[in-house]
Amino acid sequence: MAMPPLAGPFPLTPTGINLNQVPRTPAAFCLGTIGVDGRFVAGYVGRVNDGLAAHLRSYIGSKQYDVFMYALAPSPQRAFVMECQIYHGFSPRDNTMHPVRPPDTDWTCPACGKF
Repeated sequence: MAMPPLAGPFPLTPTGINLNQVPRTPAAFCLGTIGVDGRFVAGYVGRVNDGLAAHLRSYIGSKQYDVFMYALAPSPQRAFVMECQIYHGFSPRDNTMHPVRPPDTDWTCPACGKF
């Protein structure tokens, strides 16, 4: 399964977030680090329905993550689908479980069919 195109990686700093202002729209994101080989190493995958920049700011100063990547979505359902695709594509070390669908939805993961 193909992952959605992700913007980044960008520094997980106030300046890095401000320079990459995104509209208040649903999005999927990935936090991580840059490995010694220069490649992105995924640590955590998540999604927001509104306010990606504010959500990313809550991770600034984390000892675990220093960069972020993201993909904007036209709807919360598409953000969930993208979160699942990124989760299965990267297998991030800090996600202890599969992405959870919102309550009162019947959405399923396009990669594994969960739910």
